[in-house]
Amino acid sequence: MAYGEESTEVEKRVTFVPSSETRATDNAFEAGDVIGVFATTNERGEILPSGNYASNEKYTFSGGKFIPVGDGIPVYHGDIYSINYYAIYPYQANQSVSFTFTVGEDQSTHANYTKNDLMMGYNAASTTDALVSLKFRHILGQVVIKTSHAGLEGRNCTLLFLSDINKVNANLAKLTALRTEGGTRPIDVIMCPDGLNQYKAVVPPQKMVANSVMAYLRIDGTTYLARLEKDANLHSGRSIVFDLYPKDDANEYILKQIDN
Repeated sequence: MAYGEESTEVEKRVTFVPSSETRATDNAFEAGDVIGVFATTNERGEILPSGNYASNEKYTFSGGKFIPVGDGIPVYHGDIYSINYYAIYPYQANQSVSFTFTVGEDQSTHANYTKNDLMMGYNAASTTDALVSLKFRHILGQVVIKTSHAGLEGRNCTLLFLSDINKVNANLAKLTALRTEGGTRPIDVIMCPDGLNQYKAVVPPQKMVANSVMAYLRIDGTTYLARLEKDANLHSGRSIVFDLYPKDDANEYILKQIDN
């Protein structure tokens, strides 16, 4: 380039592709899903509350990869160090490294359901990578209730899952999250119907006790209880599935866990 000429080269920006693990333990990330991405050099170590190479840059899923919304993250051209990338879904404008995530009660639509699925991703890339793979992990657990044995076809039905807690304390730098006792409360989560005679919700990990009311149904304006057949444990990143059956001797339903 001659002296006085302006460079027409556009600085490359990093784009990201999700690994094989999917969002919301269902199918895949969808067009319009948004993540926040942090980055730091491996010399510095984990990301910090401030002073990172990048902090909470907004990326949206399009064409099978996450592309920047706005300036994005420039490709790192250091001679010695590489860049560690951390990502979080769903995107929050003022996302901090250490935070409390509160699960929403209304997961009745697909959009509301997926926006409540907390995920974290990580990758240590080489200094010249412009396309970076991110391995995501699920922080919450998924509850699925199948209703094909409950005789609900053609009836106006809503399922609500009774979650003992509504919050987790999370740390993106450490890729960890723990259920929080302080300030949390039980919630009634309106589950998302998926059109396959089943309902689903994402909630914090928890233990569920036999014979307790774990869910209730609103059928044609009347409320019915659904009790758990035996103890069940919901773990982070796992899906637990139940079959719903009517009880013969009571105006209630029973939930039987399906081994999966």
